[in-house]
Amino acid sequence: MVGNLKSARHVFSRRPFCVIVGVCLVVASVMVWSAQHQNDLSLLLSQTESSSRSHASEAESRYHNIDSVLQRMAERMAQGEAVSTVEWEKDAAFYIESMVGLKSVAWIDSEFRIRGLASREGDDAYVGHLANEGLWDSSDVNLWVSVYRGSELAGFIVGTIGIEEFVSPILADIGNDYAMRLTDGEEVVFSSANWDSRSTQFTTSRTITLVDTAAWNMSLAPTEDLVDSVAADSLRTLLFSLALSFMVTAAVFLAQASNRKSIALGRHQADLQVTNTELEQKRLELAQFSTRLEQQVVVRTAELEDTNRALTLEIAERKKAEEETRLLAAFPAEDPNPVLRVDEEGVILFANEASAPVLQTWGVGVADKLPAEWQTRSKDARDTGSGLRAELACGERVFEITVAPLKEWGEVNLYGLDVTERSLAERALEAEKDRIQGYLHVTGSMIVVLDADGRVRLVNRRACEILGYPEGEILGKPWFESFLPARMRKDVRPVFDRLMAGEIEPVEYFENQVVTSSGEERLMAWHNSVLRERGWIAGVISSGEDITERRMAERERERLLGQLDDKTKELEQIVFVSSHDLRSPLVNIQGFTKEAQEALDEIGELLQSQKLSPTVRERISEVLEHQIPEAFGYVLAGSTKIDSLLAGLLRLSRLGRAALRIETLDMNKLLGEVTNVFEFRIKETGTTVRVEKLPVCRGDSVQVNQVFSNLLDNALKFLDPQRQGEITITGTAEGEKSVYCVEDNGRGIAQQHHERVFEIFQSLGSGEGRGEGLGLSIVQRIVGRHGGRVRLESTPGHGSRFYVELPAGGK
Repeated sequence: MVGNLKSARHVFSRRPFCVIVGVCLVVASVMVWSAQHQNDLSLLLSQTESSSRSHASEAESRYHNIDSVLQRMAERMAQGEAVSTVEWEKDAAFYIESMVGLKSVAWIDSEFRIRGLASREGDDAYVGHLANEGLWDSSDVNLWVSVYRGSELAGFIVGTIGIEEFVSPILADIGNDYAMRLTDGEEVVFSSANWDSRSTQFTTSRTITLVDTAAWNMSLAPTEDLVDSVAADSLRTLLFSLALSFMVTAAVFLAQASNRKSIALGRHQADLQVTNTELEQKRLELAQFSTRLEQQVVVRTAELEDTNRALTLEIAERKKAEEETRLLAAFPAEDPNPVLRVDEEGVILFANEASAPVLQTWGVGVADKLPAEWQTRSKDARDTGSGLRAELACGERVFEITVAPLKEWGEVNLYGLDVTERSLAERALEAEKDRIQGYLHVTGSMIVVLDADGRVRLVNRRACEILGYPEGEILGKPWFESFLPARMRKDVRPVFDRLMAGEIEPVEYFENQVVTSSGEERLMAWHNSVLRERGWIAGVISSGEDITERRMAERERERLLGQLDDKTKELEQIVFVSSHDLRSPLVNIQGFTKEAQEALDEIGELLQSQKLSPTVRERISEVLEHQIPEAFGYVLAGSTKIDSLLAGLLRLSRLGRAALRIETLDMNKLLGEVTNVFEFRIKETGTTVRVEKLPVCRGDSVQVNQVFSNLLDNALKFLDPQRQGEITITGTAEGEKSVYCVEDNGRGIAQQHHERVFEIFQSLGSGEGRGEGLGLSIVQRIVGRHGGRVRLESTPGHGSRFYVELPAGGK
């Protein structure tokens, strides 16, 4: 025992022992400092990530609240409520004051004119800038919400978010210890003033989901000063540990010195050995106690640091929970529409007072689960990351529920909008549409309604039959790209776009082809009318008639008419040549007949001087004075008749070759000339001819004179001998034609002969009244060449009325 104590005292008294103790304490201090430094940096990174997550969620929530407000304002405008600019700006100002970061709200029509504008108090200069320049500050963010009335774009609700105001709560919370930046892709939306002094080592990023697929990236980083401060704390701990190690080493050194003195004193004072040994033990105990104390200090320091970190995290989490509660409770309580918050299990966390009808319909309350159908919708919204909408009937009221996911928290918000009036209007509109569709189905024409984008909004059954598609495959398709031949689209579509823009007036009638499901092209004749809604052009309604077969028949008719015209010209040439050639022998017949008559007279005179028996003389006298003259009379009458017919044929053939000199005719003057020609016959028959005031017409004066000369000649030729003749010539202007009537009180014509009288060589007269049967044929031919027509009304014993239609003359 005594040997062991001596050995221990020998080792303790050696100087290397003190050095070893000192080195061990320094190494232990450095290790403690390194561990603490790493813990401090980890805590700083954890705090930064927690702050980034909390503030990103806060910014996303405030952004969606602003978007929700703008959506409700747009819905209200879409319902067509009559809102004055003052009322609108008052409502907008209320939302601006309620929303942090909402700088202004503008109401813009579809032509991008500002109809209403509101901003925060004190931003009058900003409002004036917008109203005068029509521009927004490039540092702001604008949310555009389209307003549709039906399928028509009525305008936009534009909310301007002032980025500095939007992020001011975040900046106030993080102070100068952190730097923040917002980016949209490569573009910097906002950067705090101390961004350049950030520590890149501890920068964290969070995605802020905006509307649709848009997103911001929020980067948060502690400043270099904050990192240096954390490092300085660790360094102070290291210095404290080193100082403590120095003190312990010094104590060991003093203990060694004291031990050495004790040994020396023991050599000289053997009697004090026991006391010195006890003293040495006490000193050793003191050294051990100092070592244990150092270790306890280190352990306690680590415990205190762990406790401090835990308290810091707890405070951060509590602030986050308080902020979430504030954000959750602040806005929805003011909202007149239902607002609910649901967790990922489908449990209702919060519902404002306006949600009472919805909860009553579902039969649930706060802390209850949503109905299964709405749990599915909430899950779909969380999984897809995009909102969805569905209608919910609550008694007599109808709400449109928007399910909006909160990606960061795994929860969803449910926003309700009362659309009862819109729902009733849509049902009434659908019923009216069905009723009108029923009317359209019974019409024989193809009905197509296009909206301002050229898409098919309505078709009737006839349109489906012509195009060869069911109604469902036609509605919603672009008309020009789907149902018009490709060669026509580039010409027709620009005209339609200009019509929708109000740059041109609609064409009431036009023709074009459509392409059926089989690829066949059908020719349609369209009648069009522009559809207007509240003064704006909303589309066009067209009624189309399939004229494919009719147009083919017209072309065939034109082809046949062309052939007929060629044959007619050929026949006219034959008639002209034949009549001309026939008149030559006819003249010879007439001439030689007269010569034979003269020779016969000479023979009679010679026979008178001859002595003949009475029987022979009587026989010769009968032949020479009766039989032969009678035969010559027949020959001359027949040749005269043939000559008259040939002359008529020549006149008729010349009508087809004669060029028309169309001019405006004074019919009162022309009829005066006609009646003057017939003045002798009029007086001879005692006929009264009355010509009333006549409208002008367009025609060839010579041929129109021929028409009325033939009609007046016929009227005088077929007078009734039993009463005095009366002929009346009248006329009226009827649109694009002038109608003249030649009326007489003559014999009249039976109904079965009304068409026959216009045929060539047809005459119903007898004796002196019988002509060659060409007069009315010539009348019909001349009137037809002028683009008119002639018709007859007559009753036997009551006279006749001939109506002549000719093109009306200009004023």
